[in-house]
Amino acid sequence: MDHAEEVIAALKRHEAELKELGILRLSLFGSTARGQASKRSDIDLSVQLTQGPRGLAHLERLDAIRARLEAILGAPVDLVEEPSDLPRLQREIEKDRVLAF
Repeated sequence: MDHAEEVIAALKRHEAELKELGILRLSLFGSTARGQASKRSDIDLSVQLTQGPRGLAHLERLDAIRARLEAILGAPVDLVEEPSDLPRLQREIEKDRVLAF
């Protein structure tokens, strides 16, 4: 099993818990998805969330989700909410996407 498959398997094992946090869709992208990650690479994940709080409460929610994902994966996570306001980043996500759920 390669690293991307290990990441996806770990995320799927925690799918019910992650959905309770408001994640509708969770995807892997970036170097890990492409099989190019080094031991120092972070894990790039994108999320689509249920409606929730705005402002500071929204940022706190994202930080809590990121922290839980890091605990599950045992590695630093770079978390991006979709759809991204940055067209180039959204294209990169779509190009590399490996859907967890």
